[in-house]
Amino acid sequence: MIGHIYRVIHLESDVQYVGSTLNEPLKRWQKHKQHYHEWVNDKRGKCEIYPYFQEHGINKFKLIPIKTYDVVERKHLEAYESLWISKLACVNKVNPFQIKKTIQKAAL
Repeated sequence: MIGHIYRVIHLESDVQYVGSTLNEPLKRWQKHKQHYHEWVNDKRGKCEIYPYFQEHGINKFKLIPIKTYDVVERKHLEAYESLWISKLACVNKVNPFQIKKTIQKAAL
């Protein structure tokens, strides 16, 4: 099966979230948006990037595919995702409420 590693980036800073999907990246982005709106309405579900969407507007983010892998099962794709999370500085590993510090640092 084909799996994708992607990142969701904030267009005005270096904040990014790394994820994986067995769907097409565009479909996954649409699901992130749908789940975010559900989260806003009743705080159901959880994703480290949602507080960023809420503070800055989801329109200031975009999904960028990183790499496509041929995998045997979902666990293999998750292993690749973990490698990319380790490689990139992303909100998967840090406190998601530190975006203000990151934006201020980027403005310097």
